[in-house]
Amino acid sequence: MQIARIAFGLLFAAIGVLGLFIVQQEPEMLPVAVVTLFVGLLIATARKWSVIDPEQGVIRVRYGLAVVPIYTKTHEIGHFERVDLTAAQRGKKKSQTVHPVSLRSPHKTVELLAPSSYQPARAEAERLAKSLGLPLHDRTSGHTSIRQPDELDEPLRDRLIRLNSAREVPEPPTYGRAVWSAADRGFAIDLPAPGLDLANGIALAAAWGIAGFISVVGINSIAQNPDLLPSALCFGSAALVFAGAGAGVVIARLPRMRVELDPAELRVTQALGPMMSTQTMHLDELEELFVAQPTSQIAQRRIVARSDTQTLEFGGSLDPVELEWILAMLEFSLVADAPSR
Repeated sequence: MQIARIAFGLLFAAIGVLGLFIVQQEPEMLPVAVVTLFVGLLIATARKWSVIDPEQGVIRVRYGLAVVPIYTKTHEIGHFERVDLTAAQRGKKKSQTVHPVSLRSPHKTVELLAPSSYQPARAEAERLAKSLGLPLHDRTSGHTSIRQPDELDEPLRDRLIRLNSAREVPEPPTYGRAVWSAADRGFAIDLPAPGLDLANGIALAAAWGIAGFISVVGINSIAQNPDLLPSALCFGSAALVFAGAGAGVVIARLPRMRVELDPAELRVTQALGPMMSTQTMHLDELEELFVAQPTSQIAQRRIVARSDTQTLEFGGSLDPVELEWILAMLEFSLVADAPSR
């Protein structure tokens, strides 16, 4: 989002500079060129940043151009109770997902920044929480994760051991689709393919519906006038594109998933026929593990594993009871297979 804004501003400014060259032949264009250049530079360099002053006990939110502050608003740190990290839809038709980082009290919320990616937002939220000594509330996944400032770098395994949690083997659900298998140390769970949910079903219907409509139009045009064959071939190509997009939606929901946990790392492998991809997270870096609640009617519950640099998600097609059991098994194995320290 920031890069797009800067690029747009620089493009606007470049048009203004070009206008200054045209002014020599058309002097009446000077005001337009100057305004265009000024607006472009304003868009490209406008920014908002915050400065923490622990000695004064304040945080200063500055608005300016590049590194030159034009307006500063000061807030007393003692008025705030926590650092909030959330997810929001913004922009035209709310098509842009951002992750606002805010300071919050019962009567005031001060947004400091809103990166489009989760990991940079998390890093900044943790920096603020540590600097200000405030708890961090992460509400980006329909689940509120609350961590105190001295717990932000604590691995989940250490926290479970410290709290004496997950000491008993959880009872499996009476019915489940996941297949569990034990290893010497740790275990593996094979998850079924997610299948089509509502959002993907709508996308599939739209893609194949458009492909069918384009095909009918192309066939009818040939039937009425054989000379329109080149145009019909264009219609056919467009239909293939939309049909391929629909097929892509189906293929994306077919991969099986295998989740493996051993004393050193968590691995999530997706397999579609002979094609496989694996994501790995070291357990010394794993800080959060929870069942994320759906944040919309088309979203799914799923298990989320997070570190400061990675997010792994799995189990989106499973029943909530089975998800809770898998979560409990993962936590139990984290504690049971922890290396001696």
